[in-house]
Amino acid sequence: MTLINDCLNILRYTAVLLLACFSQASCSDSNSVSRCSLTSDSVSITSSLSVEEKTYYLVYRISGWHEKIESFELYGTEPSFDNCGESTIAPLFGESIDDKDSNNNDQYVAHIYFATPNRFVFDYAPGTPPKPDYHKSLILEQKNTQ
Repeated sequence: MTLINDCLNILRYTAVLLLACFSQASCSDSNSVSRCSLTSDSVSITSSLSVEEKTYYLVYRISGWHEKIESFELYGTEPSFDNCGESTIAPLFGESIDDKDSNNNDQYVAHIYFATPNRFVFDYAPGTPPKPDYHKSLILEQKNTQ
């Protein structure tokens, strides 16, 4: 009975090791020297905004595997991303979404306002997002000062 349990444990460890190897290989570009981590970030350009003859790009990023982290990044030129979710240019600014306020109540980003120099500000609203994938629909806005 002990021999059977030992064999089953070896098979389990082998399966986990193979799964980890295949996960690592699935995110690699065959021409690239670098490899992705176990999970790749999901990135998408959600909007652009022209301010004083310069165009800024807002990127929505989801990082992590089990505990996902949602964030936005601001770029000064249009970024492109590889299979791992990495860009060849660095963002000007980035900030994670905080889905709880200081009293631990639910909140969501209602608006994202451009702020100088080269940053943005989240405007939160109480409650939960009105629809799934809501954050993908947010755009970079200029706040009216009137």
